[in-house]
Amino acid sequence: MQTKKKKISNGVYIIGTGPGNLKFLSPVSKNIIKSCDIVIASSRLMAFIPKGKKIIRLEGKYKECLEFIQKNALTKKIAVLVSGDPGIFSFSKKVTQILDSSQYEIVPGVSSLQVACARVGLSWDDLSLVSVHGKSLRGLAMKCEANKKVIIFCDNKNTPARIAKYLTRKIKEKAHAVAFGNLSLPDEEIIKSNIISLAKCKKEWKGLWLLLLTK
Repeated sequence: MQTKKKKISNGVYIIGTGPGNLKFLSPVSKNIIKSCDIVIASSRLMAFIPKGKKIIRLEGKYKECLEFIQKNALTKKIAVLVSGDPGIFSFSKKVTQILDSSQYEIVPGVSSLQVACARVGLSWDDLSLVSVHGKSLRGLAMKCEANKKVIIFCDNKNTPARIAKYLTRKIKEKAHAVAFGNLSLPDEEIIKSNIISLAKCKKEWKGLWLLLLTK
């Protein structure tokens, strides 16, 4: 028989902040952030932190932040902010690996994946998720061929156009493609195309992008 996990006071709260717009941050998450002693977050998430909070910036200090979390989890109330939802390609995995389950609580957020699918009226329960953030594109074509719907988390190097160009050399199908940029933000952009046309797109891919491929 399993018992319900007890709510923590001191400990680590891994909070999903949503796709970027402050409106997507849940009231539960706002209250937890306000009550925490320390907030650990990347620079792009500073807008989610109330004034006066002690902040530890995550960039370039992943190891140091993990050591701090492990050392202070029992004596302080720490908020670790991650973009989107903590369960999807997130720093939360590294945090949970170093803590006992009684020392942390995960607070879900709205993923950019959910927003992307909502924008085009697509269900995502049968999507295959792939991240090429900081990774090689090797093996990507095989995943795309094996699944009817694939959503790819891009980065500044592996842009939608670069991915599409790579795939046109590997697969013959003219897959439908939708690129989603900076979802929920004022400069949100959605490009509906196919991998052949997208591969030729010369635009500047600033910000955070997802690429949806469907057969």
